[in-house]
Amino acid sequence: MIRTLEEGELVLVTVREGNTTDYIAGREGEYIHIDNGDFDSGETVVIEITNKKYNSARGRIIEDPDEVDKDLLDWSTPEGEFPKLKRHLQQVNPYDFEDFIAELWEQMGWETRSTSGSGDGGVDVVAIKRDPVQQKHLIQVKRYGKNNTLGVNDVRDYGYLLDKQDGDKGIVITTGAISQQAKEESDLHNVEIIDGDDLCSLIQKYDAEGTAYGYAKKN
Repeated sequence: MIRTLEEGELVLVTVREGNTTDYIAGREGEYIHIDNGDFDSGETVVIEITNKKYNSARGRIIEDPDEVDKDLLDWSTPEGEFPKLKRHLQQVNPYDFEDFIAELWEQMGWETRSTSGSGDGGVDVVAIKRDPVQQKHLIQVKRYGKNNTLGVNDVRDYGYLLDKQDGDKGIVITTGAISQQAKEESDLHNVEIIDGDDLCSLIQKYDAEGTAYGYAKKN
């Protein structure tokens, strides 16, 4: 099954093979049927998604370069190469970013509840899994820019807050970097910390690039 794609999304893909009517494009295991154009296998083209279904998507080749918003291209990045995806996440509205994390955790198999505006003091998303054993994770979300770093005080303060909460584990997610001191502090408080690169890896692992694109497109 291909990753989640959004109608209107622009993706940069490589044509793999074709026939008289369709071409199949995308990374291995991610297929898009192209409805127009005459291109050779191996050629890189820009596709606009025109229709999506559960296990397939259709699109048209963008032939006019002026139609292409280059800032939104190539969300299907090779594994381990996330500069564009991370840059877009850093521009998402902070409240929308909380909703995105809740949706991402749902795609990972958790039940989630966003706590924005509920007065839960520092906990942004509550994630619950009931099988095979019940777990409750309390997630704090920090949508940082590229020049912001999660520090030791951020982790320490959240650790103290968790001592007063009913949860099995705390998670702090940031689109920025994490200081070495913050990493060491997290071990003292049962807090998992996820930086921008780790988050992008999760997005790719759970085929959530299309979901991320949808949130970035709002801004």
